[in-house]
Amino acid sequence: MTPRPAASALLACLALAAAPTARAADCPASRAVYVALDFDDDMSAEAGTHNDYEITLPRHRLPSGEEARIVRVVEKKQALSYDFEIARPMGFGGTVVVFLGPSSAKKRPREADDLPRSRLLLFGADLRRVDLPDEGDPPAPAYVQLPEISPAFWNWGAGARRFVPPDGLWKLAACR
Repeated sequence: MTPRPAASALLACLALAAAPTARAADCPASRAVYVALDFDDDMSAEAGTHNDYEITLPRHRLPSGEEARIVRVVEKKQALSYDFEIARPMGFGGTVVVFLGPSSAKKRPREADDLPRSRLLLFGADLRRVDLPDEGDPPAPAYVQLPEISPAFWNWGAGARRFVPPDGLWKLAACR
């Protein structure tokens, strides 16, 4: 029995979606670009739109004056982006991202309880957890997850919120 063309095409598409486009070993973290696998967490499709998000991991000068890796969440349709500092609290808190403000802002926003934040989970191509050292420019992880980012944006004051990024898994899609 020969496989049906539609079934073969579906299997090929699923295999391509599951594999990162850019090879993590070949891409330094500062040049990695991630796209959401489940891009409709914000329910924009119900409104007849499709938002276009990406995450990058550039190095950036923090308000303290030191340079460190950050997480930048970009909504390309509106040309908006927000930066998040990567924090590793003592104890068992894990790695989190803490809101720094719009990427174009010159200073950090006033501290408030409702500013977006999330745990930061990084995975290799085999979906095992990996760490991203802050020193140098290590290879990019194959996948990124910010599991609480959507609720954090929804709980943020509506006047400050311009978009709500998806909180699912993001895959390495490009190296630029």
